[in-house]
Amino acid sequence: MTYHASLDFHAMGVYQEPHITCDGCGVVYVIKLTRRGPPYWLLTNKAPKGWSYVRDRDGGKTKHYCPECKP
Repeated sequence: MTYHASLDFHAMGVYQEPHITCDGCGVVYVIKLTRRGPPYWLLTNKAPKGWSYVRDRDGGKTKHYCPECKP
């Protein structure tokens, strides 16, 4: 999973919601922020509901896959 932070440059006409990208197919999942902050799964480096979380054996690198790409 690749996390993309929010960008807010209204003066330049650029705005991007915070989102993650599937490591398999590249589908985008927009993260809904609330007054309480980001969702718990993001803070604990987990996957959103329905997505899978795979850790490599050697270096601890993680990959996240959407429900369509679940290994």
